[in-house]
Amino acid sequence: AGAAHRPPPLLAAIAATDDGALAAAGAAHVLAPDAAPDEIAALVERAAAPVDLGDLLGSAKVDELRGLLLEGLRVHAPALARPCMAADTLAQVAHRLKGSALALGLEALAAAAERALHAAESGGPNPESLDAARQEPYTTIDGLLSAAARPTASQG
Repeated sequence: AGAAHRPPPLLAAIAATDDGALAAAGAAHVLAPDAAPDEIAALVERAAAPVDLGDLLGSAKVDELRGLLLEGLRVHAPALARPCMAADTLAQVAHRLKGSALALGLEALAAAAERALHAAESGGPNPESLDAARQEPYTTIDGLLSAAARPTASQG
């Protein structure tokens, strides 16, 4: 919605005879063939840095995406409430939750999902530990949904 879409930067080493064609083609960073390892490492680190969705899409779009995530959680969260979830299923759910929550700035949910993911991957088939692991993201989701349902001061 009005935000400029940019592809990720192209990192490239160029020959000494290059006429700038890579830069003209949209390369954000063009390295000389004799670039120092420190320069290459710094460039790769900058290119790999997380992108803030608010900067990229705007805060209104991020708020809209959070709303869509909450709608999805409202529908799918009851699956986390069911006991006896298999470890691989919990790992898949937790992985998706973690990624979505991190992308949208929902740190508490991301942390709860990370702990559930770790428990699912390392806890083995112990049903009690898996039930405890799935409970934290479920409780966090429940809190997010309850907070979203409450009217804000500007609405009331």
